Amino acid sequence: MAAGGGDPAASPMKTPSWAVRIRGADGEIAGAGILLSPDQVLTCAHVVDRAAARLTAEFVGATDHSVPAVPARVDGTAYVPETRDADGDPSGDVALLRLERPRPVEETVRLHRLSAPGREVRMYGFPYAHNGGIWFRSTVVGGCGRDGQVQLSPVSPGELASPGCSGAGVADSRTGEVIGMVLSGQLDQHGNRFSFMSPAETIARHLPGLKPHIVGPTAVDERLLPTDDGPSPDLLDEPFAQRRAPGGRRDGGPG
Repeated sequence: MAAGGGDPAASPMKTPSWAVRIRGADGEIAGAGILLSPDQVLTCAHVVDRAAARLTAEFVGATDHSVPAVPARVDGTAYVPETRDADGDPSGDVALLRLERPRPVEETVRLHRLSAPGREVRMYGFPYAHNGGIWFRSTVVGGCGRDGQVQLSPVSPGELASPGCSGAGVADSRTGEVIGMVLSGQLDQHGNRFSFMSPAETIARHLPGLKPHIVGPTAVDERLLPTDDGPSPDLLDEPFAQRRAPGGRRDGGPG
């Protein structure tokens, strides 16, 4: 078992036990998810919307080689839909599901805070024609937008995140640690292909209850964050706070 509390994506030859396929009431695949605790699955809010009222979580990497299907529902108020500001900058799009029946703890994984520009990452999603799941590789470009989302560049054109990948875990190829969740893929008017993920830091900000499932030093000094008696979060200059932090984790390489 990994130190993170589950089996990381240490080998691309193995289907990760934490990878979850999510189906809606119509039986169609709505997206993916990450098993963070025996009865909690992290996914995108728009996956929940697509799945309508009834959700089923399927565990394609179950340790007994079966594919258990477990009913699931949104865990209380742990649902933050995507919003966009006047400039179209997105925020949110995260949700937590509660399973009706728990999975073995050894199938779970924790999220890791990791600053990894230039690093290769991979995600395990369930796009059309690959319903059993498939790996996609990308290179981390860097942060974008005010929500702290991260831009990814697919290693090859066919590895752009597509429907069925939303909610998939993003694992650092070098360490196997899951560092974020896939939000979307985009082909722009110039032919550029990009995928986007919500990193562990941003997920923790939207869903504070998940902090016990996230490890590694925070990139933002919490002393600079607003409190109940302090200023509005809207007044926080987050890029400044990140620069003032005592030291977020880097990729372990030179510099």
